[in-house]
Amino acid sequence: MGRPPLMMLRTHISFPPETLDRIDARVGPKGRAELVRKAVDQLLDALDMADKLAADEAKRKKRAE
Repeated sequence: MGRPPLMMLRTHISFPPETLDRIDARVGPKGRAELVRKAVDQLLDALDMADKLAADEAKRKKRAE
């Protein structure tokens, strides 16, 4: 896992010990930040897609009225 891109802002996130154990089992303690960044990016992409689909559906329903 390489160096994170420049222009990163730091934040502090707390996890239960079991969650950190699961993360560490996959990527080790030095891979935590990248795993969290990727997971958050994937979740945000999915939420953005769900919002777009909901907006498209609302437009279709409005036109059908």
